[in-house]
Amino acid sequence: MNRILAFILIVNMCVVCSVATTVSGLARSDDGTGEIASRITIEVVPGVAVEMVYIPGGTFNMGATAEQVSHAADDEYPVHSVTLSGYYIATTECTQRLWNVIMKDNPSMLKGDLLPVTNVDIYDCDEFVAELSARTHRHFALPTEAQWEYAARGGSLGESACFSGGNDINRLAWYEANASQPRTVATKLPNDLGLYDMSGNVYEICDDEYKAYESQPVEEPRAKGSGQQVFRGGAYNSTVSDCRTTARAFAPSDFSADFIGFRLVLLP
Repeated sequence: MNRILAFILIVNMCVVCSVATTVSGLARSDDGTGEIASRITIEVVPGVAVEMVYIPGGTFNMGATAEQVSHAADDEYPVHSVTLSGYYIATTECTQRLWNVIMKDNPSMLKGDLLPVTNVDIYDCDEFVAELSARTHRHFALPTEAQWEYAARGGSLGESACFSGGNDINRLAWYEANASQPRTVATKLPNDLGLYDMSGNVYEICDDEYKAYESQPVEEPRAKGSGQQVFRGGAYNSTVSDCRTTARAFAPSDFSADFIGFRLVLLP
């Protein structure tokens, strides 16, 4: 079946792990070392915050590496070297509570403060990100496809697993065998970086539009111009294969559904 057609058919965990201040766009620990904080919590309004994990810059092999081969689709090849600068990424998918604080409405079909916001497209997300950035004086964005995959794989920890956090999908993900609708964020196990639901629950919109991979090494890759938005991670109605860290999905950029949400990154 055509992959686009198949695709179309188919926070508030605010634990303050470190006190941080912003220096040159990055949060640095207040312990006197000047080190970049590994985890930060950014309060948006009292009681509503975004918890984020720092992903140090590095180089990784993107695409269907050895552990993925038995399930990989053609567009996960060729495997290629990608180099990224450091960034923060949210520990959970954007919740309806956070979305409501900024946008004052809730497009999600299934309502719940700690459910992921859904039924949004890239244009809705761009508006949300602009409003959130203005309110917090930070540079929020959606992850590029490469940033998303690097974080899902565990960043420099380099997880060699099919799913984000390991190979036991039932412990890690909400997908077609154990869910029939979006579920509260962070109710399955996280990956080694402390990121929840990178496999399953809802697909996550990436900032990139779809483009075939090329073999040469790249730095900070971005893809625009196809009009087909990239979605990653699988969803509550996805197959096991579609929840893998290298699986790619795409649809027209204005496509939205109750199995599509997003996750934030914070840039310098």
